[in-house]
Amino acid sequence: MSIFREISEKIGYAATGGYNIVNFGGKHVYVEGADRLVELSDEKVVLAAGKKTITVTGEELTVSDYEGAVTIDGRISGESVE
Repeated sequence: MSIFREISEKIGYAATGGYNIVNFGGKHVYVEGADRLVELSDEKVVLAAGKKTITVTGEELTVSDYEGAVTIDGRISGESVE
C-alpha cells in the first residue's frame, strides 16, 4: 500500500480529491488516482482523475506507469488541477 493511500484512508478519501500529486524537485512528478492519459507531448501531459484534469508542463517530459500510479520525468515547470 502506498503512503498516500494510507493517509487518504485515515483522513477520508474525499478530502484528497481522489488523487495525489508529488513534485520531486522539478524533475519528477508522481501522480496517484489518474484513470486515463488525455494528452501527451514533450511539453505537456494531461491526465484525467475522475472529474478533475491534471496538467503537468515542462520540457522533455516522459511518462511511466507503475501499478496504478504515473511518474512524469523531465524538466517540470508546473502542475495544475482543474
